[in-house]
Amino acid sequence: MTAYTPSSRVASVRDALRRQVGSGILHGGARFLSAREIARRYGVSYQTADRLLTELTESGRLVRRPRSGTYLPGFRDDLVGPVAVLPRAEYPAGSFGERLRRCLREALFAEERPSEVVDRSDGAGLPDDRLPVVWDAPGVRRACRRGGRRAVLVHDVPRPDDTHLFDAVSIDNQAGGFIAAETIRKLLGRRAGVAVLAGPKADPRSVARVEGFTRVWPRATVLHAGGWSARHGRRRSAALEGLGVDGLFCVNDRLAQGVIVTLRERRAAQPLIIGFDNAPIADELELTTVAIPWRTMTGEVRAAVQRRLAEPDAPARRVEVVPRLRLRRVDSPAARRSTP
Repeated sequence: MTAYTPSSRVASVRDALRRQVGSGILHGGARFLSAREIARRYGVSYQTADRLLTELTESGRLVRRPRSGTYLPGFRDDLVGPVAVLPRAEYPAGSFGERLRRCLREALFAEERPSEVVDRSDGAGLPDDRLPVVWDAPGVRRACRRGGRRAVLVHDVPRPDDTHLFDAVSIDNQAGGFIAAETIRKLLGRRAGVAVLAGPKADPRSVARVEGFTRVWPRATVLHAGGWSARHGRRRSAALEGLGVDGLFCVNDRLAQGVIVTLRERRAAQPLIIGFDNAPIADELELTTVAIPWRTMTGEVRAAVQRRLAEPDAPARRVEVVPRLRLRRVDSPAARRSTP
């Protein structure tokens, strides 16, 4: 049998295909040209185009899937189910993380043993045959990005360079901030003095919640707590107390907890406080809060997982769930005067 000797024409097509694969323009898991498309675009026979695709596949540059197509490495159509990826093994009872974990278990693993891994900076331990469902796990997220691996993000949004890979189900944080602002306006009127206790300056969730709030209250005083916990709220309580505001929006319930507990310890006057998340601590404090609709959100996560498993190469989608107000006790003299 005569050995195949590529002509200069075929060699130039091979080089062009290699450049296209290695350019970085196509992401891992992306569909590549078919043999028919290569033949038409470069003016070679179908057999030659098919041979070039085989060469690229044998060298590891491409992956060919029977009855599906040719892809850059990272594409999998044989995933057997989801794996929940979490930032740590356990969460305190009643915490945001514990509640989210429980809801994800109910949504994803109703009839089977939960498949979970804990985040590591190198993404190690992630099963190859599972679709990662990722919450607050940057190591696994980076590993998926490097490997061109699909994933579903929960309570988060993709970065610009992630959008082609990651489906995402998140809360409409800006709408939540707007809801908090409108609640304070209705209870206190437009002349009230208001402030926002924000989280970390660069955190997009905090930024969006503040932006939604300041659409209604553009002159609101914004203080950054530097974190999301009750201790961060405690640290900023003195500054808030000095402002003497009538209404305060805390961008999560733990920050509100820190402020409320500190003010009660000092027996200081408490403004009308609106939280965010509807974490279990909100019930204990009787805190009015912008509530995450947990079952709706995790139902959307389940739908995103089912779709990705059924259509591995479908375009990525983002879903934003609009939160709703959970009105509890109105614990402010100004608010009590304004409430019928």
